Order: sequence, then structure tokens, then C-alpha cells
Amino acid sequence: MAMQRWLMLALVVAALLIPATANLCNGLGIEFQCVSEGCPEDCDSDMFVCTELATPVGNFTKGCNHVNIFQGNIGKDIGVLVLLFVFLALASAGGIGGGGIIIPMLSAVTLFPPYYTIPLSVTSIVGGSIIRFFIQVRQHHPEARVAHRPLIDYNVVLCLLPSALAGTVLGVLLNSVSPGWLVIVCMFIVLTLASVKTLSKGITLYKQEKAQKNGKQAIDAAEAGEEGAKRDEIELADMPCKLPEAEVCTTLSQKDRDMEWAAIKESESKFPWVYIAITFTQLAGLIVLSLVRGYDDFVEVECGRGQYWGVTSSIFVYLMLWAAFGIWYVKRLHERKLACGYEFVEGDIDYSGSKIYKYPVFAIAAGVMAGFLGIGGGMLLGPLLLQLGMVPLVSSATTSFMTLFTSMSSTTQYLVLNRVPAGYGAALFGLAMVSSALGQFVVLGYVKRTGRNSLIAFILSFIIILSTILLVIMGVLDIVADAREGLSFGFRSLCD
Repeated sequence: MAMQRWLMLALVVAALLIPATANLCNGLGIEFQCVSEGCPEDCDSDMFVCTELATPVGNFTKGCNHVNIFQGNIGKDIGVLVLLFVFLALASAGGIGGGGIIIPMLSAVTLFPPYYTIPLSVTSIVGGSIIRFFIQVRQHHPEARVAHRPLIDYNVVLCLLPSALAGTVLGVLLNSVSPGWLVIVCMFIVLTLASVKTLSKGITLYKQEKAQKNGKQAIDAAEAGEEGAKRDEIELADMPCKLPEAEVCTTLSQKDRDMEWAAIKESESKFPWVYIAITFTQLAGLIVLSLVRGYDDFVEVECGRGQYWGVTSSIFVYLMLWAAFGIWYVKRLHERKLACGYEFVEGDIDYSGSKIYKYPVFAIAAGVMAGFLGIGGGMLLGPLLLQLGMVPLVSSATTSFMTLFTSMSSTTQYLVLNRVPAGYGAALFGLAMVSSALGQFVVLGYVKRTGRNSLIAFILSFIIILSTILLVIMGVLDIVADAREGLSFGFRSLCD
């Protein structure tokens, strides 16, 4: 198992270092030129420095560059790193990256423009997600009866991740043409609803934990368990064979059913190489298609032209094909489990009937809103999994795993496009790894010892509420600045 984790780490690091190495000759992240070239008016902050820049015709003009980390106001750099350390540790416990906090803080304290705060944010999220994955990949389901299962629910990943990524394709297009005020209004509504739902779920869990501690829920669960067991026995006995493989049909002997159950259990107990390989394949295809669409050095695709829409449609179709595969695979596996009398526990997602087709629709909607609002998918996927009834520990780990691959896709593209400031990027990457490890061992360790799963829901709701406040304030300030400059508040052209 140790060797497998090291191999996985090597794959992740290689995926990030290849594009970074390709850009070293360009001075990755050394210069951050302002839109205006006036000095010293544009360089009145200690986070910027006025320098001479060479023009294409060989002349020199004065420009304003952002200083590297610890080369300007050291107090501001240390202060923002300390604050982010605390909040990223909490975000780690909730299974999300914390981009809704990183972006406003970098913008307000270090004065980076959005052109750099967003790449720095996703770079930090990758660092935290990597360390969370290598901690969680060796952990098991908190329910003792199914302790052989991994903590991360990879079937949920197969079913939801491609759909969520496909949704972000549509959401980014909507964001590109929508006015800032509309994005801010929708952000406030969506994130407020998500925080309220998550907070409500946390309160419900807290009440259940309190009742269980008093011994009341134990009696109710025992009575309900006896009735449910009798009902399940009747349903399984009468259930027709759903699969073409007759050997897993419930009408066969108990011995055959036990053999099928043992095969499923053995499969769940193994290291999830197949699931991880599938997810990496999805990521690789997405990165290639995204670079073809957005990076002229690969293929010249002009925005708004037929080639652009052809590549964009290809990305969406590519992801939806993976989503269809995930639905087929998970549905077939669920039927096998039903057929052999598999023991489901609280928090397991019900994929029976038409329900399995509803979940990807929810994921697409979450992806659309995440892309439209410019936030991480974890802030919406986390509350979604909790609303579907998933155990908070499993929900946190599963959301974190999905966040790893969504953030890696963005970070790789930003590295290739030379948009990650090297000093700040490295600092935030390492900071997120350490703070995420702290969040996993301290906060989630407390949850496992005490059984207080509600704490995860409360932390998640707190992070979403704080992100909502910070992002809305930042958005309003941007709108006010646009108004002073006389910019339009209507819908924009996609390729402006």
C-alpha cells in the first residue's frame, strides 16, 4: 500500500511539473505587469515596484510590477499566510478547497488582480487536495459493518464528477457573457441557499447525535431495524433476476449469493487503481481539449468561430460520454449488490430505479453554477452529497477527491499559460498541504473519536457563509469601480 501511494504521488507531481518545466525558460511568474504603465501613480503601494520594460520595437517604457513574496510588505505576506493557514485547515475538514476565501484575501491584502488570484487559488487547492487524498486513500468507512470499504466513495465520483465538469463548461460560457451584477446576485442567492441547507443538515445531525447519546435513538433504531430486516427479506425473496448473469440472481441458493457478496467485498477491499486510472484518463482528455480551445500555440482556434464551438462541444460530449459510462457501471454494480443481498448502511446512495439518472442532473446543475459564479465545485458538491444523505466523513473525503481533479485541470492550464506567480504559488501550495494535514488529523480525528459528524456540516456551512460575504463584498467593490469608469452593465460579447 505504501508503494502504491508513492506511485500515485509521483503521477500527480508529474502532471503538474511537466507544464511548469516547459515554461521555466519564460521566467515563470516573475513579472506581473499592470494594465496601466504610468509610474509612480500606479505603484503607490509597497506591493508593487516601478520598473523599465522593453517594448516590441526596442524602446523602454516604465511599468508597474507586483513584487515577489517577502520582497514588499513582509507583514502583509505573513499576515495573509497565517489567516489562510487557519481557514484552509477548516476548509480541509469540510472537504473543500477554500477558494472563496483565498481569492478575496489575496485581492484585498496582496493587491493581486483576479488574473492572478484565481490561478493562485486553484494552485493552493491542488496542494491541499493532494495531501488530503494521500491521507484519506488508506482510510476506511466509519461504519464498522462495512469497514472494508474505502472512505472515498468512488462510485459517486464515477457518477457525478464528469457531469459536474460538463456543467462547468456551460457555466464558464455563461459567466463570460453575463454582467458582474448578475453574477453577484446569483452568487448571493445560491451560496446562501447552500449554506442554509448545510447548516440545517448539521443541526439535524447534532440532534440525532444528542438523542443517541441519551439512549433514545438506540431503541428506535433497534425496532426499525427489525421491521426493515423483515421487509427486506420479503422483497429480496420476491425480486426477479435483473441481471443477465443468472449466477447472481436471488432465486439461486444462499451459497451462490454468499459467493457473489464475497466477490464484491473483495473488490471493495482492494486499492482503487481502476477508479483512479479512469479519473486520470478523464482529466487528461479534458486538459488536452481545453488547451486546444484556449491556447493558440497548440492549435489556432479563434473565439466564436466554428472551430471554437466545435472544440467546446467536443469537451461537453466527451465528459457526458464518461458520465454515461459511470451511470452504466454504477447501476450494474448496484443491481449485483441487490441481487446477492448486499448489506447497505446509513449514508449509502440509493441508485435503484430512475434515481441514478437524477444525480448526474444535480451534478450538472452544480457544475453550471460553479462555473458561472467562478467558485470551486466543492462548495456546491459538498452540500449536495450531504443532502443526498451521505455520512459527513464520507462526503468530505469524496468531495475532496473530486476537488483534486477539478483543480488539477485548471492549475495545469494556468501553468502552461504562465499565469501562476512562482513565489506566491509555491508558498500557497506548501501552506495548503500543511494546513490540510492539520485539518485532517486534528478536526477529523476529533470527529472520529467523538462521533460528532455534525461538526463537519457546521464547518462547511461556516466556510460557505464566510466565502459568500467576502466574494459579495469584493464583487460589489468591482461593480462600483466599473461604474466610476463608465463601463457597461449589460451582457458582454463572449470573445471580448
